[in-house]
Amino acid sequence: MANASVAQSINRQTVAAALAAARSEAAEHRAWINAINRAALNLEASSWAFDGDVLRIASASTPHVRYTVDAHGCPCKAGAAGKPCWHRAAWRLLRKAAEMAALAAELQAAEGLDLRAAMQAAAAELIPLTHYARAWDMATLQRAADELYA
Repeated sequence: MANASVAQSINRQTVAAALAAARSEAAEHRAWINAINRAALNLEASSWAFDGDVLRIASASTPHVRYTVDAHGCPCKAGAAGKPCWHRAAWRLLRKAAEMAALAAELQAAEGLDLRAAMQAAAAELIPLTHYARAWDMATLQRAADELYA
């Protein structure tokens, strides 16, 4: 997914659609909801760069610290402990926004939908945030179990 067009497809509208979908999908997971909400705020307030695969984002609490976040997780204190962190939630929001924008563009061209309808259809078709959260949590638990029994 990494390419120059990813940054062009991410805007406030696509992030807002991804945010609405993420909040709905993670509604029963308070820690992820908190991380998603912090991500939404900090994406506005922090400097970041996203290429579709890797997010580089400034820490909101520690000056001059930047985290590199990808599909494997985040090296921040919470992420390293296997807990939901806002950096990981921000990565997923941006990833989902880019995926939704790409799919919405396809739907607009193929089905003649307006942008709003295309974004809604795209949101309904994509893999939920909770799938990524569960997969990441399971990977973290497996690593912890491996270390414990090594």
